Amino acid sequence: MRILLVEDEEKLARFLVRSDGELQFHALVERYYRHLLFDRARAIGALFTSIAEHAERPVWIHCTAGRDRTGVAIALLQRTLGVPEPRVLEGFRETDARYGQRLERVTRVLRALTLRRVSEARIHVVLRTQPELLASLLAELESRHGTIEGYLRQSCGVSEASIGRIRDALLSREPEPR
Repeated sequence: MRILLVEDEEKLARFLVRSDGELQFHALVERYYRHLLFDRARAIGALFTSIAEHAERPVWIHCTAGRDRTGVAIALLQRTLGVPEPRVLEGFRETDARYGQRLERVTRVLRALTLRRVSEARIHVVLRTQPELLASLLAELESRHGTIEGYLRQSCGVSEASIGRIRDALLSREPEPR
């Protein structure tokens, strides 16, 4: 099943390379994450509902780099499962190490696509993880909705039953003492 967190990939491309003066790339990434969490909340809801409906099978969540869309979705999933935020952010940060040589290849491609109007340094800001930004947005979701589950229910339309099925499928239970 394909669930798009970005409705229009052409719009995303324009978003990444648009030129509005002295573009602040950190702000660009923040706007993008906000877009994922707030404008595409129903797509996140569809993702979580699909995970719940197929809880007996493996689920593969991916995007181009495995960082933004995937990173946000997995962070929400981990927080829903009770993974402590520092561990979630540590895993998010590990994406940079795994990205390795692909970072340079993607940088070259993006520089060519933007006719070299965007510097390597700016592209690296966009392509590297920003755990502090993710932490800030997770805190905002929890502030607005009480919990990540509250966000999933209220903004994303995920039922309590679906959240329960996800937890049942993905959390191991402590063996009962004999």
